[in-house]
Amino acid sequence: MLAIVVLLIAACSGAESRDPTSTPPLATSTVAASEPSPTATEQPAATPTEAAPAAPTATLEPPAEPTATSTPEPSATPTVEPTATHTPAPEPTATPTAVPLPSGGADAQVEGKAILGIVAGDDEGAVLYALTSAGISRSNDGGRTWVASGSVQPGTMVASLNDPNVLYAGENGGCAVGPSGVVLRRSVDGGITWQNFAAGDNIRPLLVHAGQASTVIGTSCVLEISFNGGQSFTQVLEPDALNHDVYDAVSRNPDALDDEILVLGVTEGGSGALFKYHLQPNAAPSLIGMVIDFYSLAGVAWDGNRIVLATSSGVGVSDDNGTTWSWSRDGLEDATYSVNPNIATIPPAEQDKSFFFRQARIDPNDANRIWIGGSHGAYWSVDGGQTWTQAGNDSRVDTLVISTDAQRVYVSSNGGTRIWGIDGT
Repeated sequence: MLAIVVLLIAACSGAESRDPTSTPPLATSTVAASEPSPTATEQPAATPTEAAPAAPTATLEPPAEPTATSTPEPSATPTVEPTATHTPAPEPTATPTAVPLPSGGADAQVEGKAILGIVAGDDEGAVLYALTSAGISRSNDGGRTWVASGSVQPGTMVASLNDPNVLYAGENGGCAVGPSGVVLRRSVDGGITWQNFAAGDNIRPLLVHAGQASTVIGTSCVLEISFNGGQSFTQVLEPDALNHDVYDAVSRNPDALDDEILVLGVTEGGSGALFKYHLQPNAAPSLIGMVIDFYSLAGVAWDGNRIVLATSSGVGVSDDNGTTWSWSRDGLEDATYSVNPNIATIPPAEQDKSFFFRQARIDPNDANRIWIGGSHGAYWSVDGGQTWTQAGNDSRVDTLVISTDAQRVYVSSNGGTRIWGIDGT
């Protein structure tokens, strides 16, 4: 299953006032009256696509139940027409540029330019989009060769689940700050030309399924859905009613939005949760319920019946769609808390730490091979998440893409991308 949420080099407008990556306070018998500030010793910069809530208090209140009227019905016809403007972009080069595929954490470049981020165009990672300071480059063979394919757009870029030529780019602002001012953009030719959709202002795309009337699922902190390719959106208010800001969404089907999706949200207090939604044609998704809660930001992947959830206190693997879980932090001792900060006091030795994950990927050809990435680097497992090995150093991971076509993994952080063998070599 491909989770295709990616970060771009463009940062969100405005400083974030919520920080789920900050260190939570020691547990007390009362709820804190105000949000604590991050520690001076560790304060990772907020990811451009994330609005970061503060640390949780020791007492967690259960989320409010959504009301039957919380989800507005979408209008039968689009209320906003797209603006027929295009961003100039270079034509693709006639001859692809060949690039070797080394192992062991080699730097990834296209025509001498560092790859700042990678977007997967399909589940196998055969189609890849590389984001560089010179623009977008596309590969149809897992990164062996590249051709120029347009200009980088503001915000986060995602490819359609079923058509790698269809791309969307957009960004939401800080959930406690205000709109980003970034207009949603769509390309149907692999990034060469782009069309603006004013109705998608302040919406970061999460999942796209292209067709006669494309479905776009995104976030403006609240879950948003469009059934007409971004011309109009309907808000899904359940996460807001539950006090969770939406950060990510994944589908279990690598080529389609099937009847269920998983949505990840985090509260202002720093408590995260994974929700399951039922999709229905031309109607806002309905909330099935909360699957599991955890602390801070997390990375989630879904393939078949297997869900992988990388959290600040360990990695959970469920093989029955979230009913039961097995947990491990073997090999993650330097990247996770030894307790769940939602329910226990952090030991003094860990008080100055700030741990979180934002990426999780399951190898579509081997569900026991899993990669995760977060505040303290990238890690891989070949035994279904029981044990973990670090790839490289502890630089924060911004994007992570598995290419089974090339048997490589692309890990982007600190303004560059490293290429690893799919088994960590």
